[in-house]
Amino acid sequence: MDFFTESLGIIHAGDVVSLAPRLQVRQRMLFDHANGARHIISGKARDVLNVLGKGIEVSQWYAYSIASGLTDSEWMELIDFLNSIGGIAIRRTRKAQVQIIVQRTRWRLQGVTLQSHASRFPATHRAIAIAVSQAMSQLAVLTIFVSMLSIIAGMPSYALLSLFCISILWFTTIVHEYMHVVISKSSNHTPVIIVRGLRLGIVHHQLSRKRNILSALMGPLMGIVSAAILGLIGWAIDAHVVAEASRVVCIFHAASWLPSYGDGQALSKEITSFRKGYSYEKTTTTSTQRRRTTGPA
Repeated sequence: MDFFTESLGIIHAGDVVSLAPRLQVRQRMLFDHANGARHIISGKARDVLNVLGKGIEVSQWYAYSIASGLTDSEWMELIDFLNSIGGIAIRRTRKAQVQIIVQRTRWRLQGVTLQSHASRFPATHRAIAIAVSQAMSQLAVLTIFVSMLSIIAGMPSYALLSLFCISILWFTTIVHEYMHVVISKSSNHTPVIIVRGLRLGIVHHQLSRKRNILSALMGPLMGIVSAAILGLIGWAIDAHVVAEASRVVCIFHAASWLPSYGDGQALSKEITSFRKGYSYEKTTTTSTQRRRTTGPA
């Protein structure tokens, strides 16, 4: 089996896969400690997940899965499900990482839509910085490339502005996400950060409506405030490019409140729920929040 092709870019031959942190197999359920979700799984799927342990080479895992009674399609459905919750950790060599980047780039240039591997990080200070860096890595590479072209084209000021924008955006996004983490920790449970391509998400136990609204408001607001402070510092020392870059980043964080983005969606959902008079569930194990695996289940 061509693992890369069948998984649409998630896994590759030679990868070592394991169950992501804070996930645990319990009888006929996959329990997610990050948000309390209980995913119902079949006995065959349970055995296949248990064998992951601290890590197993993907071809060996595939062979064990088939021997356990899963079909090829069921095995791929299980991988898709795990990836949807950031549930599969992948380790690969640097050489393999380069090969994956080249292969994914070639496929994308051919117009093939690939899936992004969802990485899960614990919500610590260091992990937040790593998660933001990973999510912004492609944007950073493109920014550097465009900056080089700008210098060649005789527009060094544009290149400088671009570099300051990406640097300030990186720092303020860390502040933005850290505020979400601080508020989500109020439920006495440690959340996790899931990175999927350019997108970041905080997975946590269900909060009250008040704290959900507070999180959706304060995350972008702290990003704006931190960018504004950097802008004021730039203005005070006559570094006008810093002030200009900060204004751009402020707009970026404010855009998070648009209905099509995460914080805007959260606000819209809570306001709509309040207007319609829906009662607020404090449990995270309701039937609407449980997910049943298809195929293997």
